[in-house]
Amino acid sequence: MKFSVTRSLLFAVALSSTAALAQTKPAAKPAAPQSQPQQQSPLSQVPQPTAKKPDKAAAYYHFGLAHMYEELVDQNGRSEYANKAIEEYRLAIENDPSSEFLNSHLAELYARTGRIRDAVNEAQDLLKRDPNNVEAHRL
Repeated sequence: MKFSVTRSLLFAVALSSTAALAQTKPAAKPAAPQSQPQQQSPLSQVPQPTAKKPDKAAAYYHFGLAHMYEELVDQNGRSEYANKAIEEYRLAIENDPSSEFLNSHLAELYARTGRIRDAVNEAQDLLKRDPNNVEAHRL
């Protein structure tokens, strides 16, 4: 048991350092001076919708924390750890909404903690996106 907690803490430290490295951005290069002003096309003036790119590093970090809280639920049976695991899964899904893996793990956690309605809703959402998802059918 002591090995499992130590391993989980080392895993969390490694995840946080990986997420911190992934979020650092290189400095922007200064723009070169232009001799002639460029004319803008009418299409460049229309605001383009910005689709949020999935942040895989943040999603992996939150998944790691959720998994640690899940282990604590299994070891201790305390409901506050289950609530924290659900919050971390939600944060992971916000950072990578297309991940079926995260959604299926959240649905499994709901089922194990007795939140059957939430588990069924998550499984139905997964089946809407991918009708061949085996994990969602199993739930």
